[in-house]
Amino acid sequence: MNTPPPTGNGVLSPLPELSASDEWPQGLRIGPLVGLVAMVALATVAIAVAMKGVRQDEFSAVVVAMGLLVLSCCGLVGLMSMAGFRFLGLSNRITADGTGVRIPMRRYLLVLLIGLGLVAAMALVTAIGWSFGLDSTASFLNPDDVGEARFLLICGGISLAAFVFFLAFRAPTVLIVSRAGIRRTTRRYRGPVVKTFDVFLPWDDIVEFIPDEQIVGGLIEVRNPIIRIRSTSTRTKAEQLAFDTDDRVTVLAHLLVAEPNTLLALLQFLKDNPDRRDILERPDARELLRPPALRDRFRAARSVKSSGPRRALRSGS
Repeated sequence: MNTPPPTGNGVLSPLPELSASDEWPQGLRIGPLVGLVAMVALATVAIAVAMKGVRQDEFSAVVVAMGLLVLSCCGLVGLMSMAGFRFLGLSNRITADGTGVRIPMRRYLLVLLIGLGLVAAMALVTAIGWSFGLDSTASFLNPDDVGEARFLLICGGISLAAFVFFLAFRAPTVLIVSRAGIRRTTRRYRGPVVKTFDVFLPWDDIVEFIPDEQIVGGLIEVRNPIIRIRSTSTRTKAEQLAFDTDDRVTVLAHLLVAEPNTLLALLQFLKDNPDRRDILERPDARELLRPPALRDRFRAARSVKSSGPRRALRSGS
């Protein structure tokens, strides 16, 4: 393995400074910011209702409040991202092992699963315990609380169904960037069936990186950054994921822990400078994915906005 040359005092030479990409400006958005305040208010109300329910032994109110708290926390995370407060720094989950840089997915789904599992367990344990007359539920439900027990059973059933659905249908992805090329590994879960999609693209096979967006409509339009990698090799339908084509591998950059513009800049630099790819074998290679300061990204987004309409992104070109 090649090691980078040290400086005169034995310290590794500085990593190259990459030109920041501005394909996906990260500006401050007022609409999601207002929604963020509303989610904070909802979370505060949920906590107050839960505390009141505990004091008054109204466990159904506690379960409902916990459900609202889970929803508000998920909303907080989503709205923070849409408002512009995302990728605040270099994620500790980006690692360098001397052969390349490993970039995993973000943990939004894990937070949701923990919340749903907690609500389901609280509701179902209490409702089932009440139905068997267990003493452990006596402080929450009285013997004549039939309606409240049924309500808890319904809430628990819905939370459990959602928990099972998200757990059974997921596709965790890891992107590995090395001196040899780019590897995207996805484990797709479809109930008990798990299938691994492992795609490796040598640098010599990569023609270009195409920045694109996955547009999600709704009350607030979300434009998720994706990177399409066009290569000289082709893949069969069985080897492709939903956003792939015969000669293009799609990286859902918004789901990874690396800031998309910084990731795209690194990939482009490595493609254009084959003699510099040995920097991926340095112990501090993960620093190549450290994003610019948030205020700098906000400033760059304002500059892009003031310069006029941006060029259309190439979707499937």
